[in-house]
Amino acid sequence: MKTAVCMKYVPVIARMRFDYEARTIIREGVPSEVNPFDVLGLVRAVELKAAPDDEVVVLTMGPPGAAEGLTECLALGADRGVLVTDRVLAGSDTLATSRALALALGREQPDLIICGRNSTDGETGQVLLPPVWKFHPGDDPAFAARNFDDSAWQEADTRLLAGERPEAWD
Repeated sequence: MKTAVCMKYVPVIARMRFDYEARTIIREGVPSEVNPFDVLGLVRAVELKAAPDDEVVVLTMGPPGAAEGLTECLALGADRGVLVTDRVLAGSDTLATSRALALALGREQPDLIICGRNSTDGETGQVLLPPVWKFHPGDDPAFAARNFDDSAWQEADTRLLAGERPEAWD
């Protein structure tokens, strides 16, 4: 089984400063770390590895310095890291970030995608999908499901998540 974990490299919370006039986080001179909620997802992904050919791939989008976060993830048990970086992606909002990561995830074709609840720097809580979803790529339309406990599953039409309009809306 291939598990993908989405990770964000964020400023260390205790060292963050805020520019009240510009209403932005001051990132210059502030060390970064792997988003703590993403670390929890990575730990779970590593725990799920049951067979020798199972793989955990961590994906992130950011500047070249975000590769340090991928190195941390490899030290925590990930098998591989993928950095999506390009100057045109600088300053991307959550929609652009989601679309870029979705394209990278499409190339990886994971069986399971794990995303942290939210990032500590933006607190938007917007991730590709809520915390743990299982994709069923053979379904038409493609569906994703997440497990709330051992008995309850929630399904979502992934066409909506990808920005497509179902025929029923036309």
